[in-house]
Amino acid sequence: MIIGRNVVIRHPKSIVLGDNVTIDDLCLVDGRGAGSDGVVIEDEVIVNRNCMIQAKTGSIRLGTRTTIGSNSVIVSKAGVEFGEAVLVAGNCYFSAGACRVDDISSAVMDQGAYSKGPIIIGDNSLVGTGAIILEGSRSARV
Repeated sequence: MIIGRNVVIRHPKSIVLGDNVTIDDLCLVDGRGAGSDGVVIEDEVIVNRNCMIQAKTGSIRLGTRTTIGSNSVIVSKAGVEFGEAVLVAGNCYFSAGACRVDDISSAVMDQGAYSKGPIIIGDNSLVGTGAIILEGSRSARV
C-alpha cells in the first residue's frame, strides 16, 4: 500500500483498503456516512493526486484495478460503484445525490437531499477528462 503526503482519511472504521492500493498526495477519503457498506477500495486501485472521495450518506466501491485520475471528485448520497478495471481521466466529477432547494425561506443545508439512484460504472469502462456524472447514471458496460 502506498499513501502519499498530506492524505486525509476520515472515519477510517468505515473504510476498507485492498492490497496494493495507491492513494497519491493531497487526497481525501471520507467514510462518514457510508453506512454498513462503507467505502471499499479494492485491490490494485490507484487514486491519483488531489482527489476527493466522500461518502455523505451512501457507500462507495472502487473495483479491482480501477484508476481515478487527478483532481477528480466522488461524492455519494445514494451510492457509487465502479466495476473492475475502470479508467477515470482527470478532473471528473461524480455526484450521487443533490440538495433540495424547494423552500426559499429555509437554508439549503436544512432542506435535506434527494437522489435518482446510485451511479454505477461497469467493468472495463472509460470516463473521459472533465466528465460530470450525476445520480442515477449507469455506464453501457453494466
